[in-house]
Amino acid sequence: MCEILAVNAAQPIDAAPHLREFFPDSVWHPNGWGLAWREGSVVRLFKEPVRAIDSELLPRLLDGEIEASLLVAHIRNATRGAMTFENCHPFVLADVTGHTWVIAHNGTVLSDALVEPYRGDQQGDTDSERVALFLVDRINRTTARKGGSLDAIERFSVIDAAMVDLAPGNKLNLVVDDGELTYAHTNTDQPTLYELRSPGLTLLCTRPLGNGAWAPVPGCQLVAYRDGELALAGTSHGQSFDNDLYASIIARERAAQSRS
Repeated sequence: MCEILAVNAAQPIDAAPHLREFFPDSVWHPNGWGLAWREGSVVRLFKEPVRAIDSELLPRLLDGEIEASLLVAHIRNATRGAMTFENCHPFVLADVTGHTWVIAHNGTVLSDALVEPYRGDQQGDTDSERVALFLVDRINRTTARKGGSLDAIERFSVIDAAMVDLAPGNKLNLVVDDGELTYAHTNTDQPTLYELRSPGLTLLCTRPLGNGAWAPVPGCQLVAYRDGELALAGTSHGQSFDNDLYASIIARERAAQSRS
């Protein structure tokens, strides 16, 4: 299972200490790492198809401060797709208005009818990238119908409806950053995404870091944070994914790959 760390804050914080605690988990998640944060309107993106603890670049990034109010980090444990740069998360995509989206996924799409049409548009070969393309395409279609840019509430409504449509039969632990909101969605039957909230700051992570009062992110429901506070909650869709079933499916797939 991949791991995700995200920051949503009212003011920039030094995220490096959290990242230095997060990335050593790449011992168990060896198939690449990625890190994206915003500096004004610019997204700084770094990723490599190597184990994070073996990277020569990452220690240089984490040696100093990383001042950010919006940040997404990912370490990959591949279930689908080769170990390549293109398959590392997060994915950074622009919509038709030039609005930039940062998307990281921890999970697997088993019921893929909605995302399969994007296979020809992707740079890598992961189902996660197809999910990212699907979400941004939903934004683009709604933008076209409106005839102009979407506000935060409208963007949230689009992503909320997309989660309701895509959740059945799929493991969708997602963090999405649109430059204003940080969206989080988890639908596993066991907690696999946690939040640590304090005034003006929310951290999201696949596992609790440090000794803070981490709590599970609400399941089977899209939520979004703005300026470090919970801002929006979406449809409670009830499409819980059996994590034990998921583990057995992936184990069978990996066994079949090893025999081929």
